Amino acid sequence: MICGDFSNMICGDFSNMICGDFSSMICGDFSNMICGDFSSMICGDFSSMIRGDFSNMICGDFSSMICGDFSNMICGDFSSMICGDFSSMICGDFSNMIRGDFSNMTCEDFSSMLCGDFGNMICGEFSSMICGDFSNMICGDFSNMTCGDFSSMTCEDFSSMLCGDFGNMICGEFSGMICGDFSRMICGNFSNMTCGDFSSMICGDFSNMTCEDFSSMLCGDFGNMICGEFSSMICGDFSSMICGNFSNMTCGDFSSMICGDFSNMICGDFSNMICGDFSNMICGDFSNMIRGEFSSMICGDFSNVICGDFSNMICGNFSNIICEDFSSMICGTLVT
Repeated sequence: MICGDFSNMICGDFSNMICGDFSSMICGDFSNMICGDFSSMICGDFSSMIRGDFSNMICGDFSSMICGDFSNMICGDFSSMICGDFSSMICGDFSNMIRGDFSNMTCEDFSSMLCGDFGNMICGEFSSMICGDFSNMICGDFSNMTCGDFSSMTCEDFSSMLCGDFGNMICGEFSGMICGDFSRMICGNFSNMTCGDFSSMICGDFSNMTCEDFSSMLCGDFGNMICGEFSSMICGDFSSMICGNFSNMTCGDFSSMICGDFSNMICGDFSNMICGDFSNMICGDFSNMIRGEFSSMICGDFSNVICGDFSNMICGNFSNIICEDFSSMICGTLVT
């Protein structure tokens, strides 16, 4: 099917609509289109569909929508698109999908959305995108996904979100991104993930977040990043992780955090970093870890921290570091 220009089109209610196969469909311009209710819509196969411009499109309710296969779909410009409720939407396979520009897109509720495979998906710019509630969202595989610029993106609630594999994912710039609540989020594998600049990022609550493998992750600049509470966070393997600059980073509460293996991790500059409460934190193996400068770092309470093996750890400058309470701290091997 070949479609032309849908721009400035005004549509009503699509609820309870049942659609078949949209595969190989070629569409033109949807810009400035105004749509109503898509709730309870059932759609089939969108694979190999080619779409044009969705910019300035306004859509209503997508809740309870059921969609099939979006694999190999090519999409154009979603910038300035305004969307309503995606809650309870069920989506299939997004693997190999190519998307354009999401900048300035405004979306409301993604809560309880079920998504399949995002592996090999290529995305453009998410800068200035405003998103609402992702709580209780269930996502599949993000491995091998390539994303562009997330700078200045604003997101609210990610609490209780379930995510699969982020291994080999490549991401651009997160600087200036504002995020809300990540508490109770459960994530899978971040191994071999490559990330850009997190500087000036503002994050909310990571408490009770559970993550598996961060091994071999490559990260850029965390300087000027502001983070909230990490208490009760459970993390897996950080071994072989390479991180950039943490200078001027401000962090809240790390109390009761449980961490795995930091061996062979390489970190840059921690100077001027401000941290809160590390009490009751449990950490694994720091052996062979290489760290940079800790000068002028300000830390809070390390009481009751339990640490594993620091053997062969190489650290830089601790001059001017200010720490409060190390009482009851338990550490393992400090020298070989």
